[in-house]
Amino acid sequence: MIRIWEEHALHLDFSNLGVVCSDIDLLHITPSGFLVLGEIKSVKGYFTKGQRRLLQKIVDDYEKGGTILYIAHTKDVNKGDTIVDISECLVEEYYWGGEWITPQKFTTVKEAMNKLEGM
Repeated sequence: MIRIWEEHALHLDFSNLGVVCSDIDLLHITPSGFLVLGEIKSVKGYFTKGQRRLLQKIVDDYEKGGTILYIAHTKDVNKGDTIVDISECLVEEYYWGGEWITPQKFTTVKEAMNKLEGM
């Protein structure tokens, strides 16, 4: 949970380094070793190519298999929202078997995690 929004709002400038910056918002390893990574954005956000490539590389190279969940939420701090319950957010896309797939029906993160727990 982001507790100090002012620090989160800081702009970090990497442009003088010639690198692509990224982070991992969600990391889970199931009991069998299956890797689940997640990127969380507001519906106004954008999942950049650099972030996608980084997470894909990690999943593709992970020996026990894995997936990436692209998760969207509708909360807005300007409207007074303070907490985003990630379990109820929707999976907009997921990376599976080397390709990005859009779910055919609405799937929450909790539903997806429950399915993946058996992997």
